[in-house]
Amino acid sequence: MKKRGILLAVVCLLVLFVTTGCMNKKAITTSEFKSTMESKGFTTIDVLEQFSEYKYVREATVAKNDDFQIEFYVLSDTERADYMFNTNKTIFQNSKGSSTFETKSKIGNYETYSLTSSGYYMYVSRVNNTVIYLKVNESKKDTVIKIIKDLGY
Repeated sequence: MKKRGILLAVVCLLVLFVTTGCMNKKAITTSEFKSTMESKGFTTIDVLEQFSEYKYVREATVAKNDDFQIEFYVLSDTERADYMFNTNKTIFQNSKGSSTFETKSKIGNYETYSLTSSGYYMYVSRVNNTVIYLKVNESKKDTVIKIIKDLGY
């Protein structure tokens, strides 16, 4: 009977932990994205003008080095970010080759999707109204995974 009470208490704490938002991530700002990426040797470029017809894209930044680029977007709201996330996820899924490895997660205020296929590592992540997107040569996968973790995405 005592074990059952302890188990119930643990389950209640877990439910409380999940429902109080402790599973949420903090979205970074464009300034934080630029600062982190520049400290890693990337050049950052404001590409908002490329999205001038999409008024819901508030900020758009690309971080580039000699090997690849990582894109960061701030959208007007979570619904627009969710739409952008799902659109890019579908594009990735449509490019699947015969041998693939994919992961996906949706918890609290964030979701991620990654696909390794046809020699590429593709990743998109949404936290609140922000989105990070990348498609790199599979040989750069470990490098970008570390960067993504450093950014908190």
